Amino acid sequence: MKNNNLHNNKEGFKVPSDYFENFEEKLFEKISMDDQVNSALPNKANSGLKVPENYFDKLEHDIFKNINSENQESSILAGGIKTGLSTPEKYFENVENTILQKTINTNQEPKIISLLSRKNILYISGIAAMIAIIISISINKGQDSFSFDSVDIVDIQEYFDEGNAEFSDSEIAELLDEEINLTNTFSDEDITDEELENYLSDEELEDEIIYVE
Repeated sequence: MKNNNLHNNKEGFKVPSDYFENFEEKLFEKISMDDQVNSALPNKANSGLKVPENYFDKLEHDIFKNINSENQESSILAGGIKTGLSTPEKYFENVENTILQKTINTNQEPKIISLLSRKNILYISGIAAMIAIIISISINKGQDSFSFDSVDIVDIQEYFDEGNAEFSDSEIAELLDEEINLTNTFSDEDITDEELENYLSDEELEDEIIYVE
């Protein structure tokens, strides 16, 4: 009865519409997808970490090689330290004396050139002698109106430049009095900067540094 009912049941399993028409196309599509998956699997397997060929056979040799290279570098560094800059022998024993010696040399007073140098003494004595000669000549001629102001400075300079004033050291020493204070011969008159510049520009000054004691 039941079997007859199944055969007579018109609402049993049904095939989708157009199933067999698209079956072949779907089958080829499934096969192509499986091929793509299978082709991708070997690449994934090959992309993982691999041990190089004969790695463990050479492992011990590589380890000893690295150890030897590190020992060589250590020996080179040690040799470099020994052959680098070194302190001279007994350097720290003599460094204090060296510093003190340099300090003493730097604290030495500069050389002082006295205002009364040999050249200045000769110059002053020559002028004094020339003035004395001119005065004596004028007196002998009976010129009562003669004075020091009447002597021309140009004549004095010319007389000195011609070398007429030549004296020995003893003669110069006799002309100078020990009690003479040369500072009294200077005038206290104030001089402006402009007058000083004009004087220095007109005079031919020697390239000497004179320190007054």
